[in-house]
Amino acid sequence: MQPARTPLPPILTKYLPWGERFFLVASFIGLVLHFMNAGSQVMFMSLTGLAMVYFLYPYRPLETPGSDQKQGFTELLAFTIVPKVSWISCSVCVIGILFYLLNYEGAKQMLFIGSSTLSFILVIIAIFFVTGVKNVNALVFILYRAVPVVFVCLYIFLKYGLA
Repeated sequence: MQPARTPLPPILTKYLPWGERFFLVASFIGLVLHFMNAGSQVMFMSLTGLAMVYFLYPYRPLETPGSDQKQGFTELLAFTIVPKVSWISCSVCVIGILFYLLNYEGAKQMLFIGSSTLSFILVIIAIFFVTGVKNVNALVFILYRAVPVVFVCLYIFLKYGLA
């Protein structure tokens, strides 16, 4: 079977995890600097970069063993639609968090749309685990990113009354 075609060059998909690590560390440093009132440019650049990385992740092919076999709608949903929607929702949530921290308009809407979509995706992934969809362990990679983002969005809603 031929490898899946992607609009991104293979070199870019290879280095996306490195970019994510870099922007996560820079985001932490930027948040510390922001709360110390030492400027928010580092936070702005790092959260924007992290959102871009999350937006580019759907174009990276998902490695699932046995993908050369004929698959049904459940596998299409589990390995094509759910990863793409979850990565784009993570990107929307990160930009919503950035808008909230910088007091920009639209933060409430972005946080609500992103977190509700991610919550729905997490329920779908839980259903996949319970029903025993084959190779569903490939989606754990997404859970490590989606769950903390949803918790940060919920924290902002509950703590600061945006809901």
